Amino acid sequence: IGEALLNDATALVLFAAISQRMAGYNGHNSALLYFIFFVKVIFISPLIGFAIGIGGVLCLKVVNRRVSDEDSTIQVAISICCAYLSFFIAQYMLEVSGVISCCSCGLMFAWLGQSLILNHKTMEVIWHTLEWTGNTLIFIIAGLIVGDKSLRYVDINDFISIIEIYIFMQLSRLLLLFVCYPPIKYLQPEYSVRDGLFATFAGLRGAISLSLVILLSNHIEGSKSEDVLVFPSKQIHSAMFIICGVVTLTIAINGTLSGRVLNYL
Repeated sequence: IGEALLNDATALVLFAAISQRMAGYNGHNSALLYFIFFVKVIFISPLIGFAIGIGGVLCLKVVNRRVSDEDSTIQVAISICCAYLSFFIAQYMLEVSGVISCCSCGLMFAWLGQSLILNHKTMEVIWHTLEWTGNTLIFIIAGLIVGDKSLRYVDINDFISIIEIYIFMQLSRLLLLFVCYPPIKYLQPEYSVRDGLFATFAGLRGAISLSLVILLSNHIEGSKSEDVLVFPSKQIHSAMFIICGVVTLTIAINGTLSGRVLNYL
């Protein structure tokens, strides 16, 4: 939840704020409009998630008969509907952050709904399956888009950029964890320097980065959308290739060697 709120949600909110060509954002009041946008995202998004989460918990109370097998299935359906509704209403109807709203909804379920869930194992298995399916689809779609359209625009500078960004990501993550080490140590006395080093190396970029790759395809010159900024085709496809390249490096290097690094530390 913490990573989703701080990393994934921030990335999506910044992407939405920068990419959308909203009315008046290019004028002298642009700073104020962006401030209002972020305030709406920060405060309205969680409220939507909390409200839908509370509604979902109330529904769980209704279908809480331990002698009924159907109630377990209905509870799973309730959790899926709440997750979808919290994202859809926030993202597309109110134009705030669907990710923050969905995470807030999940927090309410975890806080108030734990004792109401009849079959925790079934709930976990189904949600792990949905997560795996969604991640797999994102990786496949992003790979198809980049492989079909972006490779023709690739040059040596893009490969150099991939390596530079990958190294910068590791260093920036190390710096961030170094700065955060004192408060983490205070809250978790067992937290050590080795834990910080492993957390630095174990950081992976994945589904959210590739989701933004898919969204970038809507910002190519000639796009029919009038409310988004557009860029030359070469720049967009290079950016898509670089993002996919960095994600591939984190999975191939960090993901593959994390076990050995952990054993070494």
